[in-house]
Amino acid sequence: VDWWTRLGSPELNEAVQMALDNNWSLAAARANLAKAGQMVQAASGGLYPQIDALGSLERRAYGPYFLGPSAFTFPTFSAYTGGIGVSYDLDIFGGTHRRIELAAADAQVQAEALNAAKLAVASGTVLTALEIASTRANIAAVNDVIASDQKTLDLVLAARRIGVASEMDVTSSQSQLDRDRAQQPKLQQALDMAQDALAVLAG
Repeated sequence: VDWWTRLGSPELNEAVQMALDNNWSLAAARANLAKAGQMVQAASGGLYPQIDALGSLERRAYGPYFLGPSAFTFPTFSAYTGGIGVSYDLDIFGGTHRRIELAAADAQVQAEALNAAKLAVASGTVLTALEIASTRANIAAVNDVIASDQKTLDLVLAARRIGVASEMDVTSSQSQLDRDRAQQPKLQQALDMAQDALAVLAG
């Protein structure tokens, strides 16, 4: 079971799966692993006989110098030759086996690199998604505080009009509202950056 599924969020599972399917770094890692696998196959081919098909076609005409005076009437004809060449490397000094081992080791390295990239993408996606959720919750909380500040300011302004509150009370309430509103741009910027990061992770 993938560790992030234990968080019990279908939306998070979908986001992680999308990142694993479409992330550019993972695509490159998969390509490197496939290439390494092909190199292993190519190196292993050196253990088996190599067969080459040979063939040629040429036009010939034999003259009197070859078949006598009457041969000048013989027409030109086509001559075909063909054959099969077989070669085999005995690998007495183990060079082929060393190349196979080297290619296999590189394939293993690429496989581990792919696993590491998957882990990095999955964990990065989870952390970024959690950051987005946390920032959204903070934005909602700040909006509630701002709404409360606005009500407080309205009440203080009403009290000031009837002489119950002072101008200092109005200034204090207005300052509190302004300070809380100042948090909104920073939180929105943090949310935008996290969303951009998630988009990059998801390819």
